[in-house]
Order: sequence, then structure tokens, then C-alpha cells
Amino acid sequence: MINLRILKKIIVSLGLLCFFMTLILLSDKWTKQNISNLKIQRNSVTEPIVLVPGSDATQYRFDSLIRDINKREEIPHSSLRVLVNKNYTISYSGTIKKGDKQPYIVIAFEDNKDGFKNIKEQANWLKYALKCLSQQYEFRKVSLIGHSNGGLVITYALEHNLTSH
Repeated sequence: MINLRILKKIIVSLGLLCFFMTLILLSDKWTKQNISNLKIQRNSVTEPIVLVPGSDATQYRFDSLIRDINKREEIPHSSLRVLVNKNYTISYSGTIKKGDKQPYIVIAFEDNKDGFKNIKEQANWLKYALKCLSQQYEFRKVSLIGHSNGGLVITYALEHNLTSH
């Protein structure tokens, strides 16, 4: 009788030991992956300047401004134009050159009309675009500049939903 009781305790103890060892191994793997992701973000040297145009403007709104600024720079910065569509698909034109620490990214919206309803929707699209871009180009900081309603979109995004990015 005592031997069965001891045997049950041993089996339960071994089961618990296996459970905790598995838990430790899984948490170790998860921790290492998160540390690796954080190192990539922390070591990112790219901090783009994101420009958001106002109502009825396209992703080409800032081309002349970027061209004029780049004329004054010793090393011109690259520019990427992004169009966020209503269905959350993204179209790109231009490139971010490897090693460019402060490229320009223009984020425009397919539905670029006036109105508070559109500003709220564009803030969501802005958040989505920044999430996609930050994963693709491994940046964690941006400077945001908006023209006209683009400034309202940025403000709304910062006040309501961009802070989790």
C-alpha cells in the first residue's frame, strides 16, 4: 500500500517537473525572440520624416519641397511615396536608400476628402501605414509633419490611436 502511494507521488512529481521544464523552455524561447526584436528596434538608425498631405492632395504633394531641401543637403535623402487605399492596401513609389538615416516618407490616402469622419478614418490608415513601414524598414521613431488636414490627421492619430504604435 505504501509503495503505491509513493509511486503515485513520484509519478505526479515527475509530471509536474516535465510541465515546469516545458514552461521554462517555452518562456526562454519567447524571451530570446523578444530581446532579439527589441535589439533590432533599439539599434535602428533610421528616423524618417513622415509628411501627410491635406485634403485633395496626393502622395506627390511634397515632391517640390523634398527636391528643394535635397538641393541644399550635402547628401540628399531618399523619398518614398505611400498611398493607403480604403481597403488597407498600400501602394509604394520611390525608395528608401540603404543607409539613409532620415528619408522622407509621404503618406497619402485614396479617400483624401474633407470632413471629420474622413480625418478619423485617415488617422487609422496612418497608424496602419506606419506599422507596416516600421516593420519593413525597422525604424521606431519618426518625425510627423502634416499640411492642412494632414496636420489634423496626425493630431487625431496621436490623441486617439497612434500612441500604441
